[in-house]
Amino acid sequence: MRRLINLVQLSCVTLVAVMSWGCLPFDVGASPPKNVIIISIDTLRADHMSLHGYERRTTPRIDEFASLGVTFDHGRAPWPKTVPSMVSMFTSRPPHITGVMFGSRGQYINDDELMLAEIAADQGLSTGAVVSNAVLGAATNFGQGFDSYIESYKIIDGDIGYRADTVTDLALSWLDKKSETDPFFLWVHYVDPHTTYDPPSEYSQPYLDDDHFDAEVLRLNEDDGNFDSGVAGRYWRRNGEQDKLGWYVAQYDGEIAYTDAQIGRFLDELEAQGRLDDSLIVLTADHGESLGEHRFFFEHGWYPYNASSWIPFVVYWPDVPHPGLRVHYPVGLINLLPTVADLMEWTIADNVEWHGQTLLPVLRGEQERVDDYVVVEAGEGGLKRNEYLRSIEDARWKLVHVPSKRYQQQMQQMEYELYETRVDVMETENVVNEHPGLVKLMQALLAERTSDPQEIKEDHQLPEYTQEELDNLRALGYLR
Repeated sequence: MRRLINLVQLSCVTLVAVMSWGCLPFDVGASPPKNVIIISIDTLRADHMSLHGYERRTTPRIDEFASLGVTFDHGRAPWPKTVPSMVSMFTSRPPHITGVMFGSRGQYINDDELMLAEIAADQGLSTGAVVSNAVLGAATNFGQGFDSYIESYKIIDGDIGYRADTVTDLALSWLDKKSETDPFFLWVHYVDPHTTYDPPSEYSQPYLDDDHFDAEVLRLNEDDGNFDSGVAGRYWRRNGEQDKLGWYVAQYDGEIAYTDAQIGRFLDELEAQGRLDDSLIVLTADHGESLGEHRFFFEHGWYPYNASSWIPFVVYWPDVPHPGLRVHYPVGLINLLPTVADLMEWTIADNVEWHGQTLLPVLRGEQERVDDYVVVEAGEGGLKRNEYLRSIEDARWKLVHVPSKRYQQQMQQMEYELYETRVDVMETENVVNEHPGLVKLMQALLAERTSDPQEIKEDHQLPEYTQEELDNLRALGYLR
């Protein structure tokens, strides 16, 4: 990885990095990459990464890696909750189609969902995963298609079992057992930015007294599950009645910096082993985290706002033609699977139903986008299945649909909200009453892209968690 900056070419590449489309066509490469590596980071909102202009230098190693590949500046999660988002990422089917919606802990993935690991295995790749969040564990059937499925919290007891250094160690150990000629698919999932934020002190301490520390005092909510306008009880009790917004944000940013360092260690070893030169690598996140936007503190999943749905999305492969390319048009994570299949030149059966599209023309610099609109779904806390929230956006406007009366009371007291996200990225000013024609048009477009959700089958299986998995869920705040 020390050679990354040296590999960033000038000339046409530099122009494309700011979205100039005048370059000549080119070939993707003489042959596809041999391996596929997916690196996902739980609860990582893109705007807290220095990669996306954050004032704190939280992601120097990821920034360096992105200079080799293509960065989508406005990646969007299908649903800002771990299980629905990851299922959609690995199946290219939206949550309302898979039926995997709402809370993460009680979700079980049906065997009839065709996942990326199964496709990779059919293409002759050995498949392995290292995950650190029990909602992605074998108990939820995420292991289908994997030859090896390693749950870090089952290997090492206690908090260290899900920390980033443990995940990196386990991923490198898995790689050490692979021969140089054996093609593989490896998924590595880091969970550290998830609550409760508790990074090694050397990563958070610099942020506790810097110029960006926010000393705003927050309300301490008695209810462990109350994230509205203050800190939920289970968080401030754990942290000595801490009530400063800046303290929690510093801890969150410290988790990002710590994870970034461990990802850098992983990428360094890939390079040392020569695997960087024959692997397709995608770095992304399942969702972001609300840090007070819309009065919602230190949680995600409820709303489709950018704080929780804006994620990193970086694609690298050895023959990337324009290292450092930045794509400014919003793009959904649901496009990941078709893109991987296209870059790997896999032959996919005609009856496979994908809702995403390959991003290869965008990665090549030939097109600005493959779709004009991106849809995000959301909801939590006892919603009926026809009350889930959804949004649709293009490069300028975002319409939010709130069917639930209860959610309308929590939000803007209305069924539809409209934001000009090009100038109002965090959706602070609802302008729905100022653009009735635009609202009507986007309502119709949203209706075309969503439908009634798939009902949970009567024999729908629930996860059966081991004690280690329950301990992991408790440590991450899923259980009280």
